[in-house]
Amino acid sequence: MKTQRTLILTGLLLALCEFGYTQAQPNAASVHCQFLKEQATAQKELLQTPSFSGGFTQPETGLPQQLVFGATQSLSNERKGGITMDVARTNCDLYSATEEANIKILFALPQIRKDVLEYRLKLIRQTSKTLDGLIAENMKRVEAQNMTKQGIYSLQSAKLRLVADQTVTLLGITSPYIPPQNPRPLKDLIADKKGSDSANQKAMVHLQKQNSWDVSLSVGVHQQVGSSSASATNPTGPYGTVNFTYNLASRSIKKHLDKSLPVYDQWQDAEFTDVAHQADLLRMQMEESVPVEQSQLTALNEQADAIAQNLKSIENVDTDTALTFRNQLTADQLTTQIDIEDLTFQINELNEYIKNNF
Repeated sequence: MKTQRTLILTGLLLALCEFGYTQAQPNAASVHCQFLKEQATAQKELLQTPSFSGGFTQPETGLPQQLVFGATQSLSNERKGGITMDVARTNCDLYSATEEANIKILFALPQIRKDVLEYRLKLIRQTSKTLDGLIAENMKRVEAQNMTKQGIYSLQSAKLRLVADQTVTLLGITSPYIPPQNPRPLKDLIADKKGSDSANQKAMVHLQKQNSWDVSLSVGVHQQVGSSSASATNPTGPYGTVNFTYNLASRSIKKHLDKSLPVYDQWQDAEFTDVAHQADLLRMQMEESVPVEQSQLTALNEQADAIAQNLKSIENVDTDTALTFRNQLTADQLTTQIDIEDLTFQINELNEYIKNNF
């Protein structure tokens, strides 16, 4: 019992340490979104804020040098600034959706396993109480000298096995950390991820399209350096220019960028590490495991039927040997029933998960 308590305490301490560690960590999605927001805001301010320029110029007409200073702003950059924020927002949505789907996929089987272990723990405790009652009932026979102590050993041995099983089950429940998961079905989370991915790619393509054209406005003042009789009447003055640029391959560029969007979606569906593909692998893993566990359940039920037939054959026999054999069969029946109900619960959990999430 001391070893049991030590193992249980160790498992609980490990679980509490993991819980405390994870609670202290910031949410990855929120931190990542904050990072993207700050980066995008900096880029937006860079693009949408006019650039100051200054320097010297030497006119070709023989006039003296001029000091030129002013500001330049690009209409293309102005549009890029707003689109950059859209890219950051859609990237944030994509990261959050991908993380939620990933967590759901990675911890689907561990969560089911934990639920199964909690159910098994409940069965063990119920069966332990039943064995305690049987042991107490048979002890009365021993005290009345109607049974030897060896006759109840199988019940006591079964109880010891359940105590060991309970320790292992408790450690299985408390040791692994399973983070909180989005309660929505996995198929909905995958759909959200695909939608966010598509929106993010569209925003990035929209941003790339702005590189094929530009309208820039420059305004400022020029100041004559030195003196000249030819320009003494106008040593300083304002200036302004408008420049328009257009890439001749703009139409073709936009056409290829638009074609890249559906190809990207196809690539993501085929990508092994993408959450959609990983979800398909999880589904196949679950579907393949159900028949295997079903065959194991069938074998356990056959063993339970054999035990039940043996019990029925000595139902009305009250000899010491028969009572000893009955106790052994009863102990085997109770422990086998735990495995049967445990496996049945696991199969139902897998089928329910497949039904609700795929």
